[in-house]
Amino acid sequence: GRELAEVLCVSPPGTYKGREQRTMRLLCSVFDLASYDASKIYKEQRAGASAAMVTNILRDVGLALRSMHACGSAHGDVKLANILYVEHDGYLLGDLPALLRATTRTFTIDPIAGSAAVDAGRRMLANDCWGLGVVGLQLMAGPARFRTILTNFKKILEPGKAGPCWLIMAMSFLHALGTSSLSPKQSNPELAREMSFYATHARKLLHSTTAKAMLHLMSRPQREVCREFGVKLARTVANHPAFEHVWKQLAYCLDSSNLARNAIAMPLSDAVPFSLSGNDTVIHFSG
Repeated sequence: GRELAEVLCVSPPGTYKGREQRTMRLLCSVFDLASYDASKIYKEQRAGASAAMVTNILRDVGLALRSMHACGSAHGDVKLANILYVEHDGYLLGDLPALLRATTRTFTIDPIAGSAAVDAGRRMLANDCWGLGVVGLQLMAGPARFRTILTNFKKILEPGKAGPCWLIMAMSFLHALGTSSLSPKQSNPELAREMSFYATHARKLLHSTTAKAMLHLMSRPQREVCREFGVKLARTVANHPAFEHVWKQLAYCLDSSNLARNAIAMPLSDAVPFSLSGNDTVIHFSG
């Protein structure tokens, strides 16, 4: 309501050459044009979304963020509910009033770039990449596994202070991808080398001064719970059929050691070798 009110607000009347003038602003909503938003895909695909959907969503939203970041603007609220599917246009990023403020800090604010330790109150491009990385995890892991993580995080720290939980989960996720013998790497040495790059960054971040300050909020058993969830997510994602098409984009988005992350430098998912017809569109949404 507050975001909408600010957009619709008109400036006070003024005079110019003796005539009264009033500046009007026009608000255009595209939500009604969408067939559904990505949160419905997430809720219905219990075992994770199809490879085609994951790849297309990450690519389309990545392109949208690339356009915004090229203009110097961060979106600020990248989440499933703001990703709209419009027939013939693909997946679009909506809710631009989020430019004014972030409404779901726990999920969309990078645990490092969005922390008071860096620059409180400033919108950073890295936040958008983090939000897109979380979207990718949600779509590939499925709601049951991801909801379990959120439930356990709330038992550890209140949502407003959950940055350390997300930090350990993300870094453990990247470290597990880069150091363990997950299936996609066994037959692809080049993939293994590239993943080790992110594993190295993850290890360095966890030993940084900023990270150590955040981790003091948690006990060793609490940190272990977060670490275990990062490893479990890595195993789930590594075996997803879209993994080899999106892993670079996903790893880049979740690599909190890089505060300069932005959609211009972000890898995009590979050209989609799938079709959004046939078995990939067996779910029909109304409204």
